[in-house]
Amino acid sequence: MTQWKILAALLAGLAIAIVATSIAEAQPTGKTQATIRVYGLASDGVVIPDTPVPTATPAPDPTIVPAPAIRSGGAGEVTHYGIGFQGSQMGCPGSGVYDTNDTTIVAVGPSQYQQWPCGTGFYISGPNGSIWATRQDSCPGCGTNHLDLSEAGMLTVCGYLGRCPVWIEVQR
Repeated sequence: MTQWKILAALLAGLAIAIVATSIAEAQPTGKTQATIRVYGLASDGVVIPDTPVPTATPAPDPTIVPAPAIRSGGAGEVTHYGIGFQGSQMGCPGSGVYDTNDTTIVAVGPSQYQQWPCGTGFYISGPNGSIWATRQDSCPGCGTNHLDLSEAGMLTVCGYLGRCPVWIEVQR
C-alpha cells in the first residue's frame, strides 16, 4: 500500500487536506484501486474530517469498451509460436499470416479444436497483464487449456518468453 499526503491545498477557495491511498494489489481486471479522503482545515490548522467537496461528474471515456459476456474461465498456460513462424499462413480460414507483433493471435491444441473453434475470443490474464485475442490457428503440441500466443502477446501477458500460468476466459 502506498500513501500520499498533501497537508494543505487550495481548492475553490477552501483550505483542505487530501489523503489518497492507492491499493496496488493484483486485481482480475489488472486495474489499481484508489481511495481519496478529503478533510477540511480550520484556520488554526485543526483537521475537520469528511468535509464535502463539490465535484463534477466526469464524462464517460469513449475509448473504454465494456467487455463482452464471458462464457467460461479457468486456469491454463501459454507458450509462444517462435519467431521462425513469421509470415507463415495460419490455419483458420481468413486469418492470414502469422505476425510476431500481433497480440490478438491464439492457437489451441487438438483436445480443444471442437470446444474452441476458429474465431473463439479469449481474455487472457497473466503475471504481467491481459489481452483480448482470437483463435486464428492450431497448435498440435498444445494440451488442454494450453494456448500458443504470438511473441508480443506472450510478452504482454507474461513479461517474458517461455511458458507461464494464466487465467483464460472464453467469450463466444
